[in-house]
Amino acid sequence: MSYDTDLQLFIDGAWKSGEGRDAHTVINPATGGGIAEVPYASKADLDEALHFFEAALQKEPSYALAYAGIAEVWGARQQLSFAPPREEVKTI
Repeated sequence: MSYDTDLQLFIDGAWKSGEGRDAHTVINPATGGGIAEVPYASKADLDEALHFFEAALQKEPSYALAYAGIAEVWGARQQLSFAPPREEVKTI
């Protein structure tokens, strides 16, 4: 089985290159070897994604996927240490 090794981020309808970003190696448990490098989002990427989801809620306040996206962004901010502890849990 082959895997795409040129992984990118998809934010606000556009692909963002993984080149030049910090990345996490995905390990194949059967071989112990690396499969691909998954790029980490930057703080600017997360801010852009948050803006996208907030704009979606302005258009349609009942859009559940936008709420899920906001939760994912805040989780990523915490996981990547971009959010101070008191900002890790945001009330919408």
